[in-house]
Amino acid sequence: METLISYKNSYSDFKQSYQVQLEHAKGQLKYGIRYGENYRLPLDEKKVVFYLSNNDQRMECLLKVMEAFVKFNLDQEYTIKVIFGAKLDKNLIPKAFQKYIEHPSDAEAQEDLATAKYLLSGESLPKYFVRKEGQNVIRFFDEFHKEENNRLELAQNKLSWLINSTFVFTEDAKSAEYLSDNPYFMELQGKVEQFSENIIRSKEEIIDHILNRKIEDVKSDKEHILIFVSAWKDEELEERYLRLITDNMNYDQKDVILVMKRPEDGYKEDIVQHLNEHVRIIYRQGTFPCSAAEYIDVQYLLKNFDSFEDVEKAYGHLNTQVIQRETKRLFGDRLFHDVIYIGAHSALWTILAGCVEAKNRLRIQYTDLVIDDQEAITEAKKRAFSNRMELYQLAFDKIVFPNLRYKEQAIEREYVKAEKACYFEFPTKINLENDKKYENISYLGNQYFIGSRFEYEYGGIRLDLFPIPEEGKVKYIANAEICDENELLEMFTKMQEKDSQLVLYGETAAKIRETAKQFGVEDQLLLIEKERLDFSDQMEKYLDSFDGYLYVGNESSYCPIRAGMELLGKDIFVMEDGIIKKDEKKQFKDERSFEEFRMKKWDDFL
Repeated sequence: METLISYKNSYSDFKQSYQVQLEHAKGQLKYGIRYGENYRLPLDEKKVVFYLSNNDQRMECLLKVMEAFVKFNLDQEYTIKVIFGAKLDKNLIPKAFQKYIEHPSDAEAQEDLATAKYLLSGESLPKYFVRKEGQNVIRFFDEFHKEENNRLELAQNKLSWLINSTFVFTEDAKSAEYLSDNPYFMELQGKVEQFSENIIRSKEEIIDHILNRKIEDVKSDKEHILIFVSAWKDEELEERYLRLITDNMNYDQKDVILVMKRPEDGYKEDIVQHLNEHVRIIYRQGTFPCSAAEYIDVQYLLKNFDSFEDVEKAYGHLNTQVIQRETKRLFGDRLFHDVIYIGAHSALWTILAGCVEAKNRLRIQYTDLVIDDQEAITEAKKRAFSNRMELYQLAFDKIVFPNLRYKEQAIEREYVKAEKACYFEFPTKINLENDKKYENISYLGNQYFIGSRFEYEYGGIRLDLFPIPEEGKVKYIANAEICDENELLEMFTKMQEKDSQLVLYGETAAKIRETAKQFGVEDQLLLIEKERLDFSDQMEKYLDSFDGYLYVGNESSYCPIRAGMELLGKDIFVMEDGIIKKDEKKQFKDERSFEEFRMKKWDDFL
């Protein structure tokens, strides 16, 4: 680590400063480091830890097990430890066990959690806890019902704790059925049972049915997809891509986990709450369970990737065991088919995504890298931008661009190597039977079509407004990204009836305005943002107001607007060698053929 050159600070200075900070660390960071110091110690085959947090006000099942341990003298055969929340009444547990009580903040408690072969717990586990190979984690719930454990409640450690559980007992049949049959808890299939006193009638039954219960894993044929959402920067764009990806998954074949930082406000929380119901959400809370030395090394790398002289060399210094221990803390031993990264830059989230075992690791790069580069005006910011692009290419198999121009300019300017760059036109649903309708709105003297309307529980409303061509005019629409702008405007000029208007969409649409002046048609152009129209739940209704779709040359790539116009029975016009004609060749015969194409395209992408 000492050989790495960082323009921000040296490793020796950073280490010295952090050592002082860690000496005064408190709370979960302090306990997590203590736990990490003991993590590599071997399991004690005869150690049983009962973990009761302050949330375990009712613990009848667990108390019955503890009483049975006393009754059959198991506390003489096993080393017993009881980690007991400070707010609980210790008189609740058998007197024979009170001499084994440890507070969660005691140093011995973290060692016992790391070395106990058997961990019997109530509702909660420590945030830093990671189930080790060979460790049996048995959970006991009085009740576990949907009303009290909605997806956002579960996201706050609870889902990770369940994933890291070996077996779960519930007091009532309703809870057992809920956890066994709900696909949200698919790791628990075959691992949940209603508690019965019949399994604690003898020492042998306790050992066989609780401590060493034989568990047969239920194999899932689904492909597991992991989505990381890092720091939110452009919330609208992040929300759109998150919705787009999760709404287009085939959940009969895919299992999707979304990992993110806990939302900081009601707006982001509302976005997450209303994602597709099949998406399982985990908030990353807590920190790396590792030793102080390992923690310092990891933090030095994470905080200096923007300023290292040699990013690849620094990446090679990552302690992948510590990083993968963190991913295991979040979602257990799960192996993923695909990892998808959405959101602004974060070295932490990039490294986590890069260290997950997966067939494909993809970063969705939906911002214009040329603009990002131009905004880096100082030498330090330019180095940071360059280092980030190199880090992405080390961590991910592909950098996915949502339009061709972004990809081509990224390769041309050497932001991304050609073999790492990927262009994917996200296929959106087209529903001709869509009966949802919004009223048009007048804004600044112009009429607009409401393409999407989002009402958030915290009180906010967001409208996506699309320009409406004037009544009585012939209305055309074109994709400005896949056509030469001069040829497209020449075509529009040749096609003009007495009155016509052209709506251009795509990232390059706004840049065509200047060129349009040369053709004298600048007043007949209307512009629309690509993402807003592609992702609109009213796209079909908006397109239905147009008379035709224009394109130039051989349009071989998929375009969602053309697909929508075709399925609506609209005219498709093409200009080839200066001659304009109707294109009678259809990309899709009907909605069914489009839907088959759409699902295959998603399957090919993932």
